Amino acid sequence: MLVKQVQPGKVEVVSEKLNARFAVAAPATDLMAQVRKFVEGEAAGPRLLAVQKQAAEKLAAEQLAKAAAIRAEGRVAVELEGKLINSQTGQPEPLNTNAWPRFIVFLRGQSTCPISRNFAPGFIQYCHRIKATHPEVEVVYLTIESLPDTFKFAKELGFDWRTVSYEDTTMPCVNPYIDGRIPQLIVMDRDGKVLANGIQSTAPDALQQLDTLLNRR
Repeated sequence: MLVKQVQPGKVEVVSEKLNARFAVAAPATDLMAQVRKFVEGEAAGPRLLAVQKQAAEKLAAEQLAKAAAIRAEGRVAVELEGKLINSQTGQPEPLNTNAWPRFIVFLRGQSTCPISRNFAPGFIQYCHRIKATHPEVEVVYLTIESLPDTFKFAKELGFDWRTVSYEDTTMPCVNPYIDGRIPQLIVMDRDGKVLANGIQSTAPDALQQLDTLLNRR
């Protein structure tokens, strides 16, 4: 008999020969005796050690795989996984796994912020200008308003960067550097090292630092 389910006072079993499923009173079975033998028998200790070893090896393999992914993709790309959407459509838009970015530029802004609106057009033009020559740069828009408002803002100004919803901005690589003021432009390398961080009136300075960095290459 195959045990399918154990319930208080009874055991549901299946007879493959009879092609039937029925309940049997627990005392009428040898289930507990078999369980006791399995747990307390001579093979129980080695079996437990084997299971623990297998679990430890699986955990170690998972940790190695994660470490390898971080080395290949970079810490920032790993933290962005599953969070990126298109800023105009809201559809998931993960990073290109065949060309991981070397530099990630985070822009925090809001459609109702006049300083953000004043900074955005020049930044958009700059991004269009370097797109072909510097594909290693990825721009991620960190919105602080609702996604419908973000989509409307993106369509109005004509940017299609990947974006992260406000709820997903609490990433360890970015969160410590987020300021309450906007616009904010944070330039990072793939491992999370901050290369530039401009807030409000200094956002253009951060953009200039990025341009200098790219011109050195």
